[in-house]
Amino acid sequence: MTTVMYVYGPQSSVSALLSERPATGVHSFASNSFSWFGEPAARPASSASVQLRALRDSLNQWRAIKGQGQITETRGVGPQTHNAVKQFQQDSGIKIVDGVPGPRTKERLKLLLELHKYDSALRVGVLPVSDWVTHDDFRQLDSQTQTETLRRMLSYGKNRAPDNIGFVMVLAGKLASVSLPPLTQKMVLDVLATRPDDVDILRYLISVVSSPAFSSLGLSEQSWLLNRIASYGPNYSWIANLLAVLASSRKLSKETRGLTFRAHADKPDDATLVECMRIATDEPIFRQQDQALQTEILKRIISYPSDEHYATNLMSIVQEPGFTSLSPAVRNEIWKGLPSRFGPNYLNSTAIKNMMTLAAALGFSSLLPELQSLMLDLQAARANNTQLTFALANLASDPKLRDLKTGRQAITLVNNSIP
Repeated sequence: MTTVMYVYGPQSSVSALLSERPATGVHSFASNSFSWFGEPAARPASSASVQLRALRDSLNQWRAIKGQGQITETRGVGPQTHNAVKQFQQDSGIKIVDGVPGPRTKERLKLLLELHKYDSALRVGVLPVSDWVTHDDFRQLDSQTQTETLRRMLSYGKNRAPDNIGFVMVLAGKLASVSLPPLTQKMVLDVLATRPDDVDILRYLISVVSSPAFSSLGLSEQSWLLNRIASYGPNYSWIANLLAVLASSRKLSKETRGLTFRAHADKPDDATLVECMRIATDEPIFRQQDQALQTEILKRIISYPSDEHYATNLMSIVQEPGFTSLSPAVRNEIWKGLPSRFGPNYLNSTAIKNMMTLAAALGFSSLLPELQSLMLDLQAARANNTQLTFALANLASDPKLRDLKTGRQAITLVNNSIP
């Protein structure tokens, strides 16, 4: 940089200028600027000062919207600017009100000013967005969900879709009233975004987030369920089936709950299967069983034809005293043949007691599976015939039944002898 130092004497034609200035200065030809000695040279405005001016301008735009006085400070972060930031934080639902214009505060200010451009499309009832953000429905949301909600509103505002905006607001209000992780709240909004103008999806999502069973799920289970709803699209009956499974799952173990969810996912349109699983899982005696037995009961129900009779009969048998004490092989034989032996008919108490008398008979568990099955088939054919039941039960301990051929003959003979 080329510079020339000027020294002004008392007779100089610029002596008037020197009355408040030093007698020397430096002229820069490169920048065509002059600086007196003892005074800082002029510098371009710093990035910080540019950002501060932009912040004040944005705050003044917001304050004009809210009918508040303007900031008149021009240097530094004075009390006016500090108080204006605090006022904005309070007005816009920011969780930490400290007067510090951090990234979250600046992002919120930018979003709300942008949203104001579309205010006629963004009205919530009769409220402009600048007023809606002061209400509890918004303020009680997690900070991330607040920002996500405003972003979605802005997107719909640009597309002039007021119904979509209204749906987001309703869902946000419901999210504000429940305790869900921020990631789950975002996923809920994501599902609505797949069908933003679908009032039925909105209703189902409100049902989901209102469900104590949903709140009790782990994050991965919540994610699975919400993704499933999104994938079902307009198949509302499938979603209704899924919510019915959810409603029955609250008191179940994670493993059992997962089994019911997977069963539904394999047959999402099967409302009868959902009801059959509910018949089992709603019973206190079901929840009292160990995990292995719960799993076996549900697997049986899932494998049966889709008919409530089978699930009801199975659970009636499970509740019969002594059933859970039977050997696994005998229980399996009873469950396996339940649909074919009794068909879609409800079992009465006499039929169940007779079956249990035979299954618990001395020697029955030691019989060959083929002979066990034959006895149960014959008993089921005349389920209420107590005389036949006792005759077969007495035969179970006969040594002749250790041989398959002889055993079949003996069992058939007894059956034919009972009227």
